[in-house]
Amino acid sequence: MPIANCLEDGRDISSFEDFGRELNYSDDSFNFDMFSAIFYLLSRAEEYHSTDLDEHGRFKSSNSILAIKKILGEPVVDYWLLSFLEIINSYYNIDLKAGYKYSFNSTLDIDHFFAYKHKSLTIALGSFIRDLIKLKFKSVAKRFSSIDPFDTFNEIFEFHKSIGLELKLFILCSRRSKFDKSLPPENKEFIYRVQRYADKYSVGIHPSYKSGRNEEQLGVEIKLLESMISRNVTDSRQHYILLNIPETYRALIKAGIENDYSM
Repeated sequence: MPIANCLEDGRDISSFEDFGRELNYSDDSFNFDMFSAIFYLLSRAEEYHSTDLDEHGRFKSSNSILAIKKILGEPVVDYWLLSFLEIINSYYNIDLKAGYKYSFNSTLDIDHFFAYKHKSLTIALGSFIRDLIKLKFKSVAKRFSSIDPFDTFNEIFEFHKSIGLELKLFILCSRRSKFDKSLPPENKEFIYRVQRYADKYSVGIHPSYKSGRNEEQLGVEIKLLESMISRNVTDSRQHYILLNIPETYRALIKAGIENDYSM
């Protein structure tokens, strides 16, 4: 059952004319190099040297070979492996079975604890004036309500508890900037919330936008979160999914992160 190895001869899978959702075997060969294609996709090889990035410097999904082939939303690797198993069984007249083990991770990125509460006077006043100028009267009214629209954590926690599902929290722990608008890390309510939730749930870092290209800033944020919850932080998920391969993973590993949930 010969199969070419595109990784050895320097080609990428975009050169496979028959590459697609279906894996076929005929005339003692497959329609494309499945093994190389799986490695190419799972390793995210196409992201390593891409220069056509979006406004945040991220790989564009529209440039993916799966998008080009119009199968981006399909679990093609699973399809290929199941097809490969069928082909093996038929070729050797055997009955191998595929083993399945499914698990689900429920995660919550906490960019903001509050929409309006506990913000500094400068920020609150500026936002209030902005809403007035833009005639956002509903937003103005909400600022005077006792219920903050972002403070829905108890409902979220109760829902997970009711169905017996674990929850992992990723907390933005950074000073305010254009794309990072959490409460400042020294805010008493921020610290209280982080510590309170960390007592019940697994907590990871939600690295700030500005830390995406600043290893030192990433380390500062992780250490700050660790100091609040009194334990090591080994899980992470990128804010804005700002993920550049391989630089982001190298920085995360250097900072002590073991598990990334950005993918």
